[in-house]
Amino acid sequence: MNILPFRAQTSLPANQPSSAPTNLLRLLFLLILLLAASLLWPTKAQANVVCNASGSTMISFGNVTVNGSGGAMATGTVNYTCTNYDNSAVNTYICLQGGNSVNPGTVAQPMMSGGTPPLRYNVYTDAAGTIPLPPGNTILKQLHISSRNSGQSVVSGSIPIYAYFPGNQTSPPGNYSGSLYNNTFGFATSANSTVCHANLNDGSHNYEGTPGITITLNATVINACTVSATDIDFGAITPGTSNLAQTGTLNVKCPQGTTYNIGLSPSNGSNTGAGSMRGTGSNTDQIAYQLRSTPGPAGTIWGNTATATAVGNGVSGTGNGSSQSVTVYATVPDTNHVPDSYADTVTVYVNY
Repeated sequence: MNILPFRAQTSLPANQPSSAPTNLLRLLFLLILLLAASLLWPTKAQANVVCNASGSTMISFGNVTVNGSGGAMATGTVNYTCTNYDNSAVNTYICLQGGNSVNPGTVAQPMMSGGTPPLRYNVYTDAAGTIPLPPGNTILKQLHISSRNSGQSVVSGSIPIYAYFPGNQTSPPGNYSGSLYNNTFGFATSANSTVCHANLNDGSHNYEGTPGITITLNATVINACTVSATDIDFGAITPGTSNLAQTGTLNVKCPQGTTYNIGLSPSNGSNTGAGSMRGTGSNTDQIAYQLRSTPGPAGTIWGNTATATAVGNGVSGTGNGSSQSVTVYATVPDTNHVPDSYADTVTVYVNY
C-alpha cells in the first residue's frame, strides 16, 4: 500500500471564497485603527469655544416720574454660558457690541412708545452713563475656560448694561416700551479691540458667539406733580393803611394731560383761606389776611376744599409736562397794629 505524505496548505488561490471573510475583517480593523488615530491626534480644527447668550434682555425702569429734573437709571444683564471643547485651556475676550436698529426712535436717540411725546432714553456701556452702547460701542470682559478633560470646561456669567432717561420730559402717564436690535455677543481679538465678532478664528481656535441680541426696555410713567412758590411780601407799610393787596406765584409741574386742583391752607387750618400773620417776641397782635384766586378786595376766595376730583374753592389746571405759573392774590383789610414784622406760612396742596 502506498501512503501519500500529508502536506499542509499554507496559501489559497486569490479567488478562493473562504478567504473573503478574513480579508474583510482585516480591512475593518485597519479602518478602526485609522479612525482612533485621527481622534487622538490634535488638530487646530478641533479647538472650539461656543458661547450661548440669552437672545433677549429686559431692562425695566418700573414706576417713574418724568417731569422732575432727576431722571432715572436702570440696569440689565446679558447672561451667557461658554463651553470649551478643546483639550487645552482657553483665554480670550468676550464682548457685547451695540447694534444699529431701534424701535421706536433713532440710534442716536432711541425712545419708548406709549404716549405722545414718547419717552427718550439711552443704553450705556458704563454705570456713569457716558458711553452709549449703540451704535457700535463695545463692552469687553476677559474669559478663561479650562480644558474639556479637566471637568471645568463650562463657564457661566453676565455682562451688565445700563439704561438712563433724562428728567424734564413731557410724556403723559402710561406704560412705555422700546427695543434695541441686532446687538452682537461674541469675541474680541484683544483687550483694546473695538469690534465684536459673533464668529472668530484666531488661527488656533474657532469661537462661536450669539448674534442678534435684543435689548427691550419698559417703564410705567405715573402721575406726579411738583410745586414751588414765591413769597407774598407786603413790604414796609404805614400802620393804619387799609385794603392792601399783593401777589405770589405757584409753579406747578404735572405730566401732560394730568388734571390737578390746588388748595391753600393758612397755618390756622382755615378751609376758606382766611389767615393771620403773627408778630415777633411777646407781641400778640395779628394781622388778618385773605387768600384769593382773583385780584382785589372782592376777589374770589381761595381755600382748601379742593380734592383730586373736585376743584371746590381752589384752582384747577391741566398739566403739560412743563412748569405752569399760577398767581395767588392776598388782601389785608387793615394794618392798624403794633409796628413789627408779621408773617405766616401757607401750605399748598396739589390734588391730582
